[in-house]
Amino acid sequence: MMRRTLRLAAGLALVAQGAWAQATVPAETIGQAGGLNFQSGLVAENLSGLAPQHTQQASLAPGRVAVETDPARIRSGQTSIRMQIQPGDCSARIGGGQPDDCASGNERIEIGSGQPASGLSLSAFSVMLGGDFRNLSSSAPAIGLVQWFQQNAGACFAVQYNASQENLYIRNRCTNGSYNTAEPEDVALRGGAFDRWHEFVVLANWSKGADGLFRVLHNNNLVYDFRGPTLAAEGGDTVSERFSILRQNGLGAHSSASTLWLDDVIRAGSIEELEQRYVFDRANLGVQ
Repeated sequence: MMRRTLRLAAGLALVAQGAWAQATVPAETIGQAGGLNFQSGLVAENLSGLAPQHTQQASLAPGRVAVETDPARIRSGQTSIRMQIQPGDCSARIGGGQPDDCASGNERIEIGSGQPASGLSLSAFSVMLGGDFRNLSSSAPAIGLVQWFQQNAGACFAVQYNASQENLYIRNRCTNGSYNTAEPEDVALRGGAFDRWHEFVVLANWSKGADGLFRVLHNNNLVYDFRGPTLAAEGGDTVSERFSILRQNGLGAHSSASTLWLDDVIRAGSIEELEQRYVFDRANLGVQ
């Protein structure tokens, strides 16, 4: 299948110079080191009950993670968060440690929730993929969008993009209680992938035992209901949400940008708190 090429040289030149970011992003939302100023009210409205942070150096490049003010790209409120990866965006983790994407050949921009979760948790978030994801080769490996990353193990659960099928799917790498990258369980999500909001509501019990639970609503449809260990036995007892565009084995392999919007990221203490921002049927989530 022939892929459309939407790359505009002039536009990419502006991005590289930082002019694009400066022209479209409110000044108070830009941190001194680049990326988002998480203390700005316009940024904070997108992230409720969390203390987010940049986790990859490439996320601080001009325009890579920024505030969006286009109403067509906002789910609620005044803004959303725009994440755009450009060819060659690789770097080490902020503060040191793995992964070093430049060494491993990956391209990544990423922000983390900043607050690990443990035990029973309720969360929600909305993502929108730009049409430029169509420019990825159909042979491109899975593109990581959201990870629930377990301390000292890996991302047992994730939301990813499949370039060959042009859809989103949920991946579980810990179906047997151990982190396993060779035989993951994948569940494809129906509906068009691009230029629409994908609303996720997640009920989880993070446990290494049989009482573990990972239940996901996608646009109010129950799409995944896993019962069993949700933490790998060899890892820690907490997970952190990471929102990213991760193009694995993508360093030098892609000639165009990929753009994602993120809005209404919530870590909630009750169902009622989630219902203030999301419309969903409790019965679909399996709660009263």
